[in-house]
Amino acid sequence: MHLIIDTHVHLYPCYDLALALRCLDSNLSQLAPDAVKIALLAERHDCHVFTKLASGSIDLTGAGIQVSTSGEEGALVLNVDDGNALYVLSGRQIVTEERIEILGVAMAGHIEDGLAAADTISAVLADNGVPILSWAPGKWFFGRGKVVDSVLAKFGPGKIIVGDTTLRPTVWPEPRLMQKAARDGIGIVAGSDPLPFSGEEVRAGTYASIIDCDFSGETPLADVRNALLGAGREERVGHRSSALTMLSRLKQNATAK
Repeated sequence: MHLIIDTHVHLYPCYDLALALRCLDSNLSQLAPDAVKIALLAERHDCHVFTKLASGSIDLTGAGIQVSTSGEEGALVLNVDDGNALYVLSGRQIVTEERIEILGVAMAGHIEDGLAAADTISAVLADNGVPILSWAPGKWFFGRGKVVDSVLAKFGPGKIIVGDTTLRPTVWPEPRLMQKAARDGIGIVAGSDPLPFSGEEVRAGTYASIIDCDFSGETPLADVRNALLGAGREERVGHRSSALTMLSRLKQNATAK
């Protein structure tokens, strides 16, 4: 079965949530019309949209979005205008002691910022999550680049994957450490990584991975974990930002802060 997975989704409080979810659903459908749609949340320490959706404290039925639980804690099933299911899985974005971004996806737990990168990855694995070492502009160079290299070597295939995002502009070649990870059998996945200012929500679902795997709606977390950690079967689809768009996005993000 084909899965289309946006592996780096943010739903910030500044967003029009209904618009964000509609764009996420529509964009994934356009990238792979016949695939099962999956969104992996990477919520910041101060964001708790998944919990609010799961508890019913956010009601989107008036916007034509139905939210229901799955057979597993940490997985929701959304139907937009009675369309095909969109599976939304809980997860966190964690900033390490070295200021590297690690995503703990397909997990229900919470891990504090500020741990060393290796300890953060170990904590994600202990919580049955999938650690994604996310590329970010300027954060894989010099001392931090050595940290990235060391944790990729320490954990390796089957325990860690690397995340590419729309913030790597189209003129920027695939980073050396990303190439090395692929040669070593570590999976490379794609995510939209929308930024925390109004208007970015339309980017959700624009860059994603297609993965062939077994999938059951009753155990979506377990199936997605297995799919992500099965290196070498993913295809990145969609589009990244141009250099000008990337710079504009980063400027707007800095202004919003």
